[in-house]
Amino acid sequence: MVLALGLQHQGIVNPYMAELLAFRDAISIVVSRSLTHVIVEGDSEVVVNQIRQGVIEDSIGGPVLRECLEILSSLSVCIEFRTVPRSANSAAHRVARKALLLSRVELESFEFLGWLL
Repeated sequence: MVLALGLQHQGIVNPYMAELLAFRDAISIVVSRSLTHVIVEGDSEVVVNQIRQGVIEDSIGGPVLRECLEILSSLSVCIEFRTVPRSANSAAHRVARKALLLSRVELESFEFLGWLL
């Protein structure tokens, strides 16, 4: 299954915070759908590494990162976090742009593939 999610977070202008919130949203979907084997991809190497390593810094994103790590520690799920170069992530860009217009975009496998064409 392929799932793409785009949400608007009002007032967020910092790209680092936007990436952290996107990862938190992805983790929330894993929980709400009771998924067991998941690959979460993002183009922020900093965020992916912080989540992989469990590093919480005293920065603007510290509370959100802490929340992500707490949720992950409570799950018995196989989640792999991957960095995808922005240049190879045009699908995510389209979903994000659409979310700016609609405030929320959630697409599953068959919808996602047709929507991108």
